[in-house]
Amino acid sequence: MFSPRFKKSINNKGFSIIEALVGITLAALLLVAFTSLITQTIKINQANMSKLKAMMYLQELIEVAKDLEQSATTTIFGPPNDCNTSNACHPEADNSVSPPEWNLVLDEQKLENDTFTRSITISATVDANVKMATATISWHDGFKYNTSTLETYLYYYGQ
Repeated sequence: MFSPRFKKSINNKGFSIIEALVGITLAALLLVAFTSLITQTIKINQANMSKLKAMMYLQELIEVAKDLEQSATTTIFGPPNDCNTSNACHPEADNSVSPPEWNLVLDEQKLENDTFTRSITISATVDANVKMATATISWHDGFKYNTSTLETYLYYYGQ
């Protein structure tokens, strides 16, 4: 065996400082990676929430157009006016009548502090009893400007 006088003495005093620095560095790298992941997740969540709201506002425009179709209103199928000649309009509820009715008002509509801008356009087709409704919405989700469109046909049944 080895005798104690031949043992090398090992100095471990500086080694614990190096271990601590390596540990702190690894912890900092993990923290930066985790923070970056959380930040990106929040941004994607906000963008998806904006898109969901935009689709709901857009669907509401199509529902208004379908409601106007069912009530056989002159807003869509009557004599030419600002909102049935391919101009951008937006819906407003007329609560002065019972039940409330929708009216189309010339111009785009701003929603949620101008985050969303929506409009509906009613345009003629080949058949006088058929119109095409095009609903459009634009919004900024914090990264870029987006636009979505939905279209449907409206039919007049001579009610």
